[in-house]
Amino acid sequence: MHSLLDLVEEGLGVAVVPRHFRHKREALTALPLKGTGETVYETVAILPPSAATSPAARALMTLLEEEF
Repeated sequence: MHSLLDLVEEGLGVAVVPRHFRHKREALTALPLKGTGETVYETVAILPPSAATSPAARALMTLLEEEF
């Protein structure tokens, strides 16, 4: 999981992770995702620093915000 957060921190994408990872890196932003109402795990999308967010990552976040 930490390697995944390293990739996000380098601006190489976003990650959907269990909620308890939301405070692991101060440089990253956590966006809560709504589920189907049946909570198994509370998840968040972890975003890179805004200056490093690629167009593809922004497009994925738009999709996640619309769906969840």
